[in-house]
Amino acid sequence: MTLYQIQKSIAEKIKELPLIKDHGIGVAFTDAGSIVQEVQNAVIETEGIYVNVQSPRWTKESDASFAPVGNAMITVAVSEKPDLNRARHDDYVVGVELAEYLARQLNLQTIEGICLCLDGSLEAILDPSAQITTALLQFRFKYQISGELK
Repeated sequence: MTLYQIQKSIAEKIKELPLIKDHGIGVAFTDAGSIVQEVQNAVIETEGIYVNVQSPRWTKESDASFAPVGNAMITVAVSEKPDLNRARHDDYVVGVELAEYLARQLNLQTIEGICLCLDGSLEAILDPSAQITTALLQFRFKYQISGELK
C-alpha cells in the first residue's frame, strides 16, 4: 500500500460518511501541483463547501531498518464559501462543524491497515480575497515504505 493509495482510500471513506452523502458535499484528493485554485473552484462548483484530502508527507524515524520506517501525515481540508454554502438551503453544514465531524469520524479509524491519529489542532484559515474559510485537520500514522506498488 503506497501513501497515494492510502490518501485515495481516506477520500473514499469520507465520501461514504452519512453527513457527506446526505448533504451532497464534494470530496476529492490532491495528487499534484498547487491546490489553491483547485480548492477554490471546487468550493464554487459544489455549492459552497468541499473536502480535500491533501498529499501525504512522510518523515523518516530511524536508520535502523532496511525498509524506511517513519511517520506519515495527511491533511484533510474543509473549505467553505459561507455566503454560497449557507444560502443553499436551511439544512446547511458549517465548514468548521464539518471539520469537527470528520475529526470524530476519522480519529483512530483503521483504513487500509493504517490507524489514523488526529494530530495537533483544528485550524481555520480565512482567505479574504476569495471569501473562503478552510479548516485543516492533520492525521498521522506509522508507515513503512515498501517500494512495492499494488
